[in-house]
Amino acid sequence: MRPPLHVVVRAARPEDAVAIRRVQERSIRELGPTAYTPAEVESWAKGLRAEAYVKAMVSGSETMLVAEANGRILGFGSLKPLEISAIYVDPDVARRGVGGAVLRRLEDLARAQGRRSVRLTASLPGEPFYRAHGYREIGRRKHPTRGGIPIDAVVMEKDLSLYGR
Repeated sequence: MRPPLHVVVRAARPEDAVAIRRVQERSIRELGPTAYTPAEVESWAKGLRAEAYVKAMVSGSETMLVAEANGRILGFGSLKPLEISAIYVDPDVARRGVGGAVLRRLEDLARAQGRRSVRLTASLPGEPFYRAHGYREIGRRKHPTRGGIPIDAVVMEKDLSLYGR
């Protein structure tokens, strides 16, 4: 097992958008095939645009964070008003604490907003990660992708009052 990485988690900036898109696309294309068909992976990865991340950051519709080490963005996550909407990690550093660092910061933000719990929709490859961080399954559903093919996903929730920092 490789040692955890020391990353800095900070607010995403518009100039991070290209790197964020790259991380998300690589994560989908390299980790997605463990649970989804090639057509589902392609549909999920389709249409990722840096401009969409910038729009989300600037509009304030979500809070986006990045994890970086040595000036390189290795992961990111996003918190919307009702849920954690994304956590993606560069496959080169998967299972080295990057996703966990981002998740903890997003949960801290949710607590600061007065939330007692937080929900998310996990991809099938992401489900074990969230379970390991205290999330429990509350349902399953088809999640729409940008390419139009729905993929199986797991709706999960964590009671933040049970888990201190």
